[in-house]
This record gives sequence, structure tokens and C-alpha cells, in this order.
Amino acid sequence: MKKMILIYLTVLLSFSIGLNAQLKKNSTISDSEDFEKVGAAGAQFVKIAFGGKGTAMGGAYSSLVDDLSGVYWNPAGIADVEEISAYYSFVQWFGGYSHNFASASMPINDDFNVSAYFLNFTSGDIEISEIGNENTGRYYSVSDFSFGLTLSGFLTEQFSFGVTAKMVNNAFGTVSADGYAFDIGTKYRTGLSGLNISFSIHNLGSDQSYQGADLRGNTISDDGTKNQGSVISGNGTSFEIPSYPFSLPLIFRMGLSFVPVEISDHKLTLAGDFITMSDTPEQFAFGANYLWNEILSISGGYYFGNDQLSLSGGIGIAYISGDFDGLIEYSFSPTQSLGLINRINVSMKFK
Repeated sequence: MKKMILIYLTVLLSFSIGLNAQLKKNSTISDSEDFEKVGAAGAQFVKIAFGGKGTAMGGAYSSLVDDLSGVYWNPAGIADVEEISAYYSFVQWFGGYSHNFASASMPINDDFNVSAYFLNFTSGDIEISEIGNENTGRYYSVSDFSFGLTLSGFLTEQFSFGVTAKMVNNAFGTVSADGYAFDIGTKYRTGLSGLNISFSIHNLGSDQSYQGADLRGNTISDDGTKNQGSVISGNGTSFEIPSYPFSLPLIFRMGLSFVPVEISDHKLTLAGDFITMSDTPEQFAFGANYLWNEILSISGGYYFGNDQLSLSGGIGIAYISGDFDGLIEYSFSPTQSLGLINRINVSMKFK
């Protein structure tokens, strides 16, 4: 047992050191400039956390996740979903944006399952304003989405894996960009005081670039009228603005959790996550969860290294019966200057 843990930790440490070095290399403009390219990656909506317990614990959840929110935290955690299950999450984001996630899963056999999800991040209608004419009566919206499939399962009684293949689309107005990516995760349950160790990497995929009608137009003649044209050429009258390709934010997570107290109906779990991304500096999350009688869950956490997020908390209430289990969770995350982020999710398991 100890030998297996040592091997697993050694592999994770070696891989994380190499990956972190590569991320640092990619996040600097040149060897002579120590400048972090914050915001250099696109598709920022894939970095928005969801799931009641995970966000309530400040993001320290990748080694604990055992539900369909594992699409975000660690796909290996979805292996713990043994029944036909459904999951829905709503995030009230700042600026009037909303984030919705829905997923369903079913077992393939005793060791493996498959799940599908759809995620949407939208602004609703935003009125277009012009200089001297703020009320144009015309609108546009931001509407990003992602959908995918996850295969997860147990290779041994203690080791699980998960792989997600997904499509990611960014859109605003009449322009959009799409691409494909993979997430890979592992989770190792040591059996020692509830000690879990996890590793996952997210958004391994192709670059994207925007295309659409708002990037195309017509030149203006000397008499002030629009020339009509259909092709771009040296003598043509139409044009298309080139769109620079951008990458998805590459995310690496390493998690550790253990259970210091488990007495009768009372259980206390502590967890920590290390997160590094291709477009932001390293971040850390620490959290705690108290569970009473498998029904009432209270969580709190702190997120380090983020200029907006810090403290968080939440509560969950479960319903358990012979044929059906349900769970409703609420979590909140105050920000430094953008208001309160509220999250609600509901999950169901059919036995």
C-alpha cells in the first residue's frame, strides 16, 4: 500500500513539475521579460466553477468529487456515480450573466459509466449603442456553450480515471469560434484515514478563431456609397478582418483530502487543491466539510491567488430513500468588487 502511494505521488510530482515549467514558459512574452500573460487564453467561461460542495469549499474539491460536477473538477470523480443520475447547476454570475450546466449518466457495468453534459454561459440581450444614439433598438448577446461525453471507471478498487471529450463554442453578435478539447483525470483512494489524492488536466485541444458576418464588410466608394463585392482580392471591393487564433486555458489540478474526524453520524473532511493555468499565476484552495447523518452538509473554504475570490461557504440537504436519492445545494462566493456569486444545484440518483 505505502509503495503504491509513493509511486503515485512520484509520478504526479514529476509530471506536475514538468507541466508547471511548460506553463510558465508559455506565459511569458520572451526570455527577457517577466510578464505574465493574464487573459491571453480565450474561452474564459470554461474556468467558471460550479457545483455546491466544491465551490463552497473554495475549490478544494478535485480529490473529493463524486458527482457529475466532476466535469469541471476532475472527471475521475464521476466513476463514483454508480446509478442512473441527473444533475443541474445554476450560477448567478456578475454583470447579469448566467451559467447553466446539465448532465446525466448511466452505468455501463459494475466498474464503468458514461455521462453527457451541456453547459451554457450567456449575457441575455444587450442593446447596441452608438455615438449620439444610445437607444438604437438593436441588440446582441454573448452566448458561449460546451457539450461533451465522459467515460470514467475503476481500474482497481482504489484507482479511478476519467476522460472527457468536448466541443467548446464562443459566440457574440454574429461571430463565433469553436474547437475541440479533452480533459483527463485520476483519483487514488489510499484507504488511510480517508486520504484521497487526485490529478487532472483540462482543455487539451485545438486553437480557435472567430468567424462571422461582423468580420466581413464592403469598402466605401468616393461618392460615399458602399461598393458591393463578394470576394477578397487586390482589386476587390469587399473585405474580411482576420481573426487571430487563441487557445483554451490549459488547467492543471492536484488535490489532497483526508478525514480527521468520523464519529457515529458526524464526519469532518479537510481538503486542499493546487491549481495552475496557462494564463494566470498559481492558485491554492483549502476547504472543510462537515457532514451529519449523510443528510446535512455544511462547507467553507478559502481561495488563494485570485484578485476577486477568497472566502466561500454553502449548505446541502439530502433526501435518501429506497428507490431515489436527491440533493439540493446552495453556495456563495463574495468577490472583492463585483458582488456576490450565488450557485444552486440539484442532483438525483435513481436506484
